[in-house]
Amino acid sequence: MRHNDKVSLTITLPYHDWRQIRGLSMSARAQILGDPREVETARTCLERRFPAVSEWVGPDMAADGVFLRTRPQLVSVIDYSKGFGHTELVPV
Repeated sequence: MRHNDKVSLTITLPYHDWRQIRGLSMSARAQILGDPREVETARTCLERRFPAVSEWVGPDMAADGVFLRTRPQLVSVIDYSKGFGHTELVPV
């Protein structure tokens, strides 16, 4: 991350069959959060969404890992119900 801030990420709804895949795929730039207040906010959001996360990484998540801020550059809206691999590009 410190040498190349380019990342890719995907957000999808649950699906049972590839034809049901819908979501977003993004190319983005990422930045490691350094401000303790931002790290605490990120940790709180993660624990709210995934309460068991502290069991996986220990009580001090910030010491065991990093939190990233991502800034999307290009977003692909994915909807395989319209055909396998169907995407619509959305510049940001």
